[in-house]
Formats: sequence, C-alpha cells, structure tokens
Amino acid sequence: MDLFELSIKKYHDALKNRSSKELQSFLSDTTALEALVDDQERYTKLRMCRFDACKWIGEFQAAQREYQAFVATYPHVSVLDWVYKLSDLYFTAFVYSNGNEADKWIEVMKTMVSEYKKRDEAKTLDRYHRLALANIEAFALLYSGQKNEVLELYKTFQFQPIELKLCNDEAALPFLYGNYMKGLWCAILLKDKQLLNNMLKVISIDDQTLYGEKDLFTLFYKTVLDVVDTKPSFRNEFNLFFMKKGWNEHTSDIAYVLNSIRGQLTSALSAYFGEFK
Repeated sequence: MDLFELSIKKYHDALKNRSSKELQSFLSDTTALEALVDDQERYTKLRMCRFDACKWIGEFQAAQREYQAFVATYPHVSVLDWVYKLSDLYFTAFVYSNGNEADKWIEVMKTMVSEYKKRDEAKTLDRYHRLALANIEAFALLYSGQKNEVLELYKTFQFQPIELKLCNDEAALPFLYGNYMKGLWCAILLKDKQLLNNMLKVISIDDQTLYGEKDLFTLFYKTVLDVVDTKPSFRNEFNLFFMKKGWNEHTSDIAYVLNSIRGQLTSALSAYFGEFK
C-alpha cells in the first residue's frame, strides 16, 4: 500500500472499531496530506475523511478547519460536495445544541449557502441541487423568523416530480433527500397547503396517495414514511428532527407535530393540517 491507501485504511479501521482514539491518531498524522498536496483527487478524499473523522468525535470546529484548509489549497475548484458536508455538520451541531449556540449554527448554515450562491458554479446547478440548497437556506431563514424570504425563495421552483428511476434507486440524490425534511417543515410551519403539496409531489412514489388522499396530514405522513423506507439519507434527517430538544419561537410547532406523531394523535394532526391555507 502507498501512503494514501495506508492513511485511508487507518481511517476506515477506526470507524469499523468505533474508536475515537484511533480517529484521533488518524487526524494527528499529516504525513499523507503533505505528500499529496499536488494530487487534487486524493488530497480531496483525504481532507474529506479527516472532516468526517472530526465530525464523528464531535470536533465540529476542527471539521470546519479541514474545509478551510482545502479551500486555501485549491481555491478555484468546485466546493459543492463540501457545502453538503458542511450543511450536515452544521445541522447536526444545531440538533445537539440550544439557545445562542443553536442560533450560531443556523446562522453559519444560512451564510454558507448565501456565499455559495455567489460562486459561478452555482449558476449551472441542476434542479435537484438547487432545491436541496433552497431547503437548507429556507429552514435557516425560517428559524430566524424570515418567513417572507422563505416564500420568495420557493417561488422560483416548478416542483417537478423526481424521475421514477431515481426514486427507486436507494443511493440516488442523497444530497436532496438528506435535506428535504427541512423544506417540508418550512411548508408546515408556514401552514402553506400549496407549498406542502408541491414539496410532496416532488418526492412521492405513490400516485394513488398523492392524487387521491384528501386529508393533508395523512398525505404528508404516508408520503414521508414511503421515503423513509426507501432513502437512507432522508431517514437520517427525519430522525435528527426527532432528536432535537428545544425549538425557538419560530419553530415550536415542530415539537407539537412530532410529539403528536409519537402519541398517534391522528385526529389532532388532521385538525392542525386542516388549518393550512
């Protein structure tokens, strides 16, 4: 094995062993990084592994520094994959924090997307990437109380259904599915029936439910459960919302809806969703 392969193996062995000590050892050895600085592909992979290692052991600030080091080394290459990794990092940190600390992670998430949209590469994204980024930004805006900005953001979308072959592929579009509950919660918190229906239309895999179900909560819940069963990245984000403690005044209804789902309070949820306009 060469230096790169040895380093990657060390990382994967640490993950397999669920060993924070081994991950720390992996992070402390920068020999491979220094040797691969002129090999963009392998340097990128190694930096991303280091980013993930930092996240696994809860060193969120250190994970950010891995991204900053990458950009400092390759300032002109695409950073889209990093944007999704950062979003996942920031949202995870947000879930496990409260108060001012949670506000801070939301703010950096919002700023990250806003800054990315200024890059030339952002102008060439397909509809899936654009919607994924919109969901990230929209949730951050809504958490900050900027409801009108959220509505303006979604006005630019046609909300076309995802192609069937991609719906049926478990590994397809992880960046979109992994940031989709954020958008669904925006529609729910805004009590916007049309937006919620449009968002569900994009990901629905059951036309009978989509076009036949009249109860909005049932439509939402059946559609979400179908996607939870078929898309791991969606399921992971769905579960993170359940883990969050302490929502702010703009997002407190998330706790109400989730607690009602836990308690199987279907009638109350149907009444709540029935108020949407």
